Amino acid sequence: MTNNRFAFTVDRLRRIKRPERLERYYDTKTPGLIFVITPNDARTFYFAFSSPELFVESTKGLRKKTRQLTLGRFPSLTVD
Repeated sequence: MTNNRFAFTVDRLRRIKRPERLERYYDTKTPGLIFVITPNDARTFYFAFSSPELFVESTKGLRKKTRQLTLGRFPSLTVD
């Protein structure tokens, strides 16, 4: 199994091989920063967040909904 949580660096992100299916990686230094790579080798940064307005009531009580904001493509957008 791939370790998908690590401190993002340009070198580390470049060394990720194109996967057979979509894979997500999570930055350990910046909570919410996600790096997604697709089988087509598209590499995109996202930021996951939630706010008080995103809490919804369900049969199990209150639950938090998370949203993702697209930040941009790698290497045009980088972690440096």
